[in-house]
Amino acid sequence: METAITAAITSVISAIVGALVAGILTRAKAATGEQRALRDAMRSLLKAELFDLHHRYVELDEPLDAMGLQLAAQCYEVYAEQLHGNGLGSRLYREIEEKGIKGKHKEDTHE
Repeated sequence: METAITAAITSVISAIVGALVAGILTRAKAATGEQRALRDAMRSLLKAELFDLHHRYVELDEPLDAMGLQLAAQCYEVYAEQLHGNGLGSRLYREIEEKGIKGKHKEDTHE
């Protein structure tokens, strides 16, 4: 009789532990998916910001000030280093950086 009670208790505990582990794994998988979605969304937003800055400072040739360059650098740092973005965002930032502050190109700065 005692063996049957021990077996029943063990079965119930095993079922509860199994259900808890399954629930934890399901939540962890959902959290990972949410984190991936947030990372991808943030990377897209930062790339869009780099695109807007590039359009403004490179394509429209507005004067680039220190604040604009700092904003581009901060966007790019998070985009590339933290969120592992590359390609188009890297090219956009490189062209903004090459423009230089106040519209001076790097070639024009050896005064």
